[in-house]
Amino acid sequence: MRRGKALWTGVTLAAGIALLTTAVAGQRGPQQLSVTVSQIKPNIYWAAGGGGNSGIIIGDNGVIVIDPKTTAEGAKLLLAEIAKITPKPVTHFFSTHSDADHWGGADAFPASAMWITSEGFRKELLAIEKMGDAPHKRVPSRLVKRGKESVTYNGVRLDLYHWVPGHTSGDLVIHVPEERLVFTGDVTSNARPEPTLHAHKGANPDGWIAIVNNILKLNGELYVSGHGTMENFTPAWLQTRVKEATETNNRVKAMVAEGRSLGDIKMTLKMAPGPASGNPTYLEVAYWNALLKR
Repeated sequence: MRRGKALWTGVTLAAGIALLTTAVAGQRGPQQLSVTVSQIKPNIYWAAGGGGNSGIIIGDNGVIVIDPKTTAEGAKLLLAEIAKITPKPVTHFFSTHSDADHWGGADAFPASAMWITSEGFRKELLAIEKMGDAPHKRVPSRLVKRGKESVTYNGVRLDLYHWVPGHTSGDLVIHVPEERLVFTGDVTSNARPEPTLHAHKGANPDGWIAIVNNILKLNGELYVSGHGTMENFTPAWLQTRVKEATETNNRVKAMVAEGRSLGDIKMTLKMAPGPASGNPTYLEVAYWNALLKR
């Protein structure tokens, strides 16, 4: 069985490298070149378009941005929208994970602005750079370690959680406790009818379920996801999401224990169509994870 695990791990690693290249390139493909800003709280906004959703927090002396869009063009549109809201400069910006639609626009941000990411993000970014597939060479100013860190920028307290593995091995969850607001990146993305797990970046269903349950314990009023709209930012939506994902994961584990094939499991559970990016579905990742743990 050890030899089988080693063989399967080698296969998935090779596939993962190919997927990483495809995924990064795909995330930098043609994007909607418009940015729409919506207010959530008196000093907090979210911005759709130009890549993944972005967060905008206006503090005492400056602006904090969460996820700087996919490209410099998208980032410039975001910065122009921010300038319509406030004359305060952008002083800090975060990337929630290493998918290019959440960091590719970093070069367009002021050189004086601090770029904050997780340690896991940096490791994944180095792998992308090694393949020669990074859109720029800007280096994060500060890395958040595993676990929880609390910071105050521009008078705004933020609790930063680097829990892994979730959507990737570099996810960063940003909690604004005084506003009961959580920016989750793609851990809770609602772009698909199931969670999106990047197995090539270390994600697996068990880790994702544990992290989402941790996120729910923050008791947020809203969970702003990396993709999707306001109606899916609610605790009720996220509770349903993790419940369904847990049920699917448990059923896949039971069927793998029975020796059933991936094709059989897909037919039985009526798997959702695969994403256009070529990344595996949640069910497929659950199958591989269960197989490796046998």
